[in-house]
Amino acid sequence: KSLYTPLFFRHYAGIICMNILKLQGTVKKVLVLDCDNTLWKGVLGEDGSNGIDMASTSPTGSIFNDVQQIFKGLKKKGVIICLCTKNNYEDIVSLFETHPDLIIKRKDLVYIAANWEPKPKNLLKMSKTLNLGLDSFVFIDDSDFEIGLMREKLPEVVSLKVPRQLTRYPFFALNLSSIFNNKKQSLEDANRTEMYQAQILREEQLKKSNTFESYLKSLKMKLYFFFDSEKYLSRLAQMTQKTNQFN
Repeated sequence: KSLYTPLFFRHYAGIICMNILKLQGTVKKVLVLDCDNTLWKGVLGEDGSNGIDMASTSPTGSIFNDVQQIFKGLKKKGVIICLCTKNNYEDIVSLFETHPDLIIKRKDLVYIAANWEPKPKNLLKMSKTLNLGLDSFVFIDDSDFEIGLMREKLPEVVSLKVPRQLTRYPFFALNLSSIFNNKKQSLEDANRTEMYQAQILREEQLKKSNTFESYLKSLKMKLYFFFDSEKYLSRLAQMTQKTNQFN
C-alpha cells in the first residue's frame, strides 16, 4: 500500500510539469488572468457584482479567495499581473476598486484588457506595451475555447486552464509559482509592478506630447551615479542575464 495519497501525487506531478515548462523556455514574468470563473465564481455581466462569489466565508468563494491570495503573493516576487477578460472595462475597473472580497486590487494590476476583442490580439498589445516577449507570458482561463485559441495563435504563451475540479485550483496556483521562481530577489523585483505602471503612463504621455523634447521634459527625470555600491549588486547581477537586451 502506498504511503502517499492521490492528492500528493497530483501535487507532485504538477511541480514536475511546471519545472519542465521552466526548463523549456525563459523564466516567466507576466501572469495574465481571465476574471469570470477564474478570479471569482460566476459571470460579472450576468450575475452582477453582488452575484459573483469569492468570499472567504463561502465554500466555493473561499477557493477563489485562496487562489487570489496565491496570485497576489507572486506580485511580491516581481511577477507582473494583468487581466484579459471579455467584460466591459468600466465594470471591471469599478469592481476592482470597490468590491470588499477582492484580494487582488486595482493597484496590483499593471494592464487591464477588458473588451470583446480576441484574447490573442489583446496579449499582442500587452506584449508591445510592456516591451516583453510573449515567451515570458503565462495565461490562465477557465474556457477550453480561449485556451485552445491562445495555444493556436500564440504558442509562445504558456496557456493553462483552470482545473475542472475546483478543489484542485489552489494546488494548481501553488504549483504555478515554480515557473516564476526567482531565488534571488532584488529591490527592483519588489517594485516591478509600480515600474511597469509608470512605464504605461509614460507611453500615454508620449502620445500627448507634440515633440520628443517636450515629452522628455514632462517626465522630469533625474540621474544618479553610484560607485561600488553593494546595495545594487543583486540588480547588477540580474542585468547581466538580460540576454534579450544585452549581455
